[in-house]
Amino acid sequence: MTAIEYLKQIHKLEDMILNKLAEYRHWVEVAEGMSGYSDGDKVQTTRNLNLIPNAIGNYIDLEGEIKALRQRRAQIIKTIESLPQSEYNVIYKLFVEDFTMKEVAYQLSKSYDWVKLKKRSALRRIQAMINEKGANH
Repeated sequence: MTAIEYLKQIHKLEDMILNKLAEYRHWVEVAEGMSGYSDGDKVQTTRNLNLIPNAIGNYIDLEGEIKALRQRRAQIIKTIESLPQSEYNVIYKLFVEDFTMKEVAYQLSKSYDWVKLKKRSALRRIQAMINEKGANH
C-alpha cells in the first residue's frame, strides 16, 4: 500500500462510519418499534418474533464494526500526528480537511512549492512507516 492510498482511506472510512451509523439507527428503530405499544389502537398480533432478536443482534454487530472503523481512522490520524509540525500541517489539511495544495499554501502563508516539498517529504516518511509496520499500521 502506498502512502497516498493509506491516507486516502480517511474519507472512505468516514463514509463507511456514516453509512453504518444510519444502518445502526435503522436496526435500533426496528427493535424499539416492535415493543408492542399501541396507544389504544388495535395492532396486528401476528408478527415475526425473530425480528426483535435479529434487529438487536444486527445493531450490536454494527456497534463493533463502527468502533473498528473509528479506531482505524484514528490510527491513520495518529500516523499523521507523528510527522514533524510543518509536514503534519500540510498532510492534515490535504487528507483530513480535504484542501487543495493551493489552499494549503494560502492558509499557511507559504509557496505552492514549499507545500509540494513538505507533502513529498511527509509521504516518504509515511511510506517508511508503512513499510516498517506493514499496511495495517
